[in-house]
Amino acid sequence: SFKFAETTASSAAPDCKVRLTDAAADRLRQLHSMGKPSTLRLRVASGGCSGFQYEFTFSEPQDGDLVYNQDGATLVVDEQSTEFLDGAKMAT
Repeated sequence: SFKFAETTASSAAPDCKVRLTDAAADRLRQLHSMGKPSTLRLRVASGGCSGFQYEFTFSEPQDGDLVYNQDGATLVVDEQSTEFLDGAKMAT
């Protein structure tokens, strides 16, 4: 499973709002090499009174998505979610 890791804005690449830890990128590459879905989609959804919910699924990029390629691993984020993810780092 994937989760957020602590990060600072300075540790993220300047053109990439979301980063993967090395372990998360390794896991996505491993899934790809096994022929399994490996493009990770991250979406931030309104959770009502409980704040935001983070949804993780595997799916191919769609129109309007931002695609982050990192060391052979792919993370897809819809444009609206990026404002809530600036400087975030994904971990396994």
